[in-house]
Amino acid sequence: MRLLTILLLLLSGPITAAWAQPPLAPLWRQQYFPTQFPDVSTVVKCTTGGYVLIGFYGPNQTSATSKVRLVRTNHQGDTTWTKQFSTSLSSLALSTELPDFKIHAAEDAQGAVVVAASNGVIKCSALGDTLWTRRFSFTASTPSLIQPSEIFVAPDGNYVMTYTEHTARLGQAVTHQAIKLSANSGQTIWSQDLLPLSVSPFRFRNCLAQRAGGYALLVAEHATFPNKLLLISEAGSAMSKPLPQVLDQGAFLMHSSPDGTVVLAGHRGAARLAATGDTIWTRLTTSSFTPLRYLQFINEDSQGNIILTSFYEYIGQGTRTQDQYITRFNRTGRVVDSRRLLPTKPRNTRANACVFPTSTGSYVIGGNLDELTLMEVQSWAPLSQQPALNGKAQHALQVYPNPATGPAVSVTLPAVAEEGQLQLLDSFGRILWQQNSAGGKAVNVPLTQLPSGLYLLQYNTPHGKWVGRMARP
Repeated sequence: MRLLTILLLLLSGPITAAWAQPPLAPLWRQQYFPTQFPDVSTVVKCTTGGYVLIGFYGPNQTSATSKVRLVRTNHQGDTTWTKQFSTSLSSLALSTELPDFKIHAAEDAQGAVVVAASNGVIKCSALGDTLWTRRFSFTASTPSLIQPSEIFVAPDGNYVMTYTEHTARLGQAVTHQAIKLSANSGQTIWSQDLLPLSVSPFRFRNCLAQRAGGYALLVAEHATFPNKLLLISEAGSAMSKPLPQVLDQGAFLMHSSPDGTVVLAGHRGAARLAATGDTIWTRLTTSSFTPLRYLQFINEDSQGNIILTSFYEYIGQGTRTQDQYITRFNRTGRVVDSRRLLPTKPRNTRANACVFPTSTGSYVIGGNLDELTLMEVQSWAPLSQQPALNGKAQHALQVYPNPATGPAVSVTLPAVAEEGQLQLLDSFGRILWQQNSAGGKAVNVPLTQLPSGLYLLQYNTPHGKWVGRMARP
């Protein structure tokens, strides 16, 4: 079976090159809690620089309790602080019943980190101190497991997420809900039943992304059932939206683009959706992308290129061997290339890698790569040197405070030689305010009588475009 799989890979195009080439050599690599292997993990890139790594460690031979561990690092992976929390979550359910289960996290404007795990949510301060915990209640009479989606900071500073409740060991979906939690206490502000799901087998996956004006949820029940797209408002109401054929089946990951659109990529192709759910573009991939079975993490660089991590797994004779990949799509959804991140080797747990493009064109990779790991790898092809959207590069714009509760925000402009134009736009792309300004300084943007919502700030120059998202509670 292993030989047949290898032969198929050798005949499959771009993935052949990824498998045949040596793994990427890290510029630096840091490992945390050596010889201890998390069941699942995630990584948050902090707005103040550095990263927070979160790992879930189930019961094992040395510990009868489950733990959630947080590591705060600087931009090169040096540890700033570590924290540990005990949890009653069973790792058995994770490893045998819901192999696609993940944990998710987000950082708010104060640097606090909120973590959505199987049966609850934990909020920690910027120093790692516990601010509150929230346990989910069950609707089923039999033991259940909560499978969370991504969690986001809403424009008003509170948190929005979706979750599915599964009857333990049966893969039976009991309920599927969107929920908004108070940032101060974790209590429910609103909850909304989303879909009358009756059966969702083990490969059930939901993906949530933030869009201008609300959220987009992609629900994949099973390979034989069509995917569903739901648009969720900031108030919790939901409406369905038709999907193009490239997205109607198969597994996908979703990414919240800085311009308020949503990017999807997966086994069958890629797409970009407007905030209204309408399709901007779609692109089918060849069958050569299919061997990347387990999708893990999606991100986007400053030019709109899509970066996706995944792995392919071989199981046989009591061993589990994995190849970890990073795949890149260009800004119109064409698969450019794939490369192996790590040498092929037996894994103690299923690997999980989050990817973050840097300003120099390299990638910071973090997550469960056996031990909880953070490393930087150099870009292996000039993808980051392609002309950007509209022929101009796109970069992140610094906005403070955010969420914006006062009469104005301060926008730090990049140090560029020529004068540019700073614009404030609403979720429909309408210009609400603009001003010409030289780079290298902070500009106050007035927000008088600006209603609550999600807004974009753009600084357009001959050298490129800088974009920042701003929330108005």
